[in-house]
Amino acid sequence: MLFNVANISIAIVACGAVFSWSYLISHGIGLLMRLTFASIVYFVLNTFAVTAIISLTESKSFMRVWRECYLWVFPFFFMGAGLAWGFHRMALRFGWQAAMMALPGIYLVYTAYHFYLGRLQNETEHAQNIAALHLRTIEALVLAIDARDQTTHDHLQRVHVYVTEIAKELDLSDLSKPGKLTPEEFFRPAAISVNAQ
Repeated sequence: MLFNVANISIAIVACGAVFSWSYLISHGIGLLMRLTFASIVYFVLNTFAVTAIISLTESKSFMRVWRECYLWVFPFFFMGAGLAWGFHRMALRFGWQAAMMALPGIYLVYTAYHFYLGRLQNETEHAQNIAALHLRTIEALVLAIDARDQTTHDHLQRVHVYVTEIAKELDLSDLSKPGKLTPEEFFRPAAISVNAQ
């Protein structure tokens, strides 16, 4: 909780400083550009700190965690800057009371964003559950093979270790390949057993 409060506070202060600094440096920079700069600073500070904690606790690459978890959120920060600019323009032109009419639209964007996050979380959990189910199925098959033939079991264990290490070197994700296998990728035990003889 302390980390979250400190992280957001630092990001807000830096965001405000960039917004004020850009105004002091040049009056030629428009409000929309100042808001965009401030949004970028807020996004970077907020997401980098959280990504650093996640990458340290889960022993994952910083850039990989940041790309997978936060890079896709970046456009929403630009959208927020645009909404703030639009709200300001409406308030200047029609008064703040008229600008308040834009709040339902802002709320709809906010709700859509949270709905999208919820769907993304559900899809991620579903993919993790399917991957775990596949792993349990493979482990059950390995146990069945082990009960029948120790040599084949040892071979499968070695192949598992090799594949896992190659995947780590290639910096592949833990999730399964989406979609069907290609004909080249499809496993044909009959063809292998004929070649092995």
